[in-house]
Amino acid sequence: ETAFYKNIVFEHLGHALEKLKTAPHKLIRDSKSYEVVASFLSSKACQDLTKKTGVCIPKCYDAQLRPDYSNPMK
Repeated sequence: ETAFYKNIVFEHLGHALEKLKTAPHKLIRDSKSYEVVASFLSSKACQDLTKKTGVCIPKCYDAQLRPDYSNPMK
């Protein structure tokens, strides 16, 4: 088996700084999309999908989401 760790800190991503200047609402959108992905990967629906279809979808062992919508770069 393989483990995959994903850590997203917008202030460490060069393109996020550009988004902050030109379209800050997109950082909030991006942050919310990560919540949706984590919720789906942790859901019973995802488990059922993998069992019924045989499609391999990564298992989410833990998700710690701490978005700061007032300052999306944090």
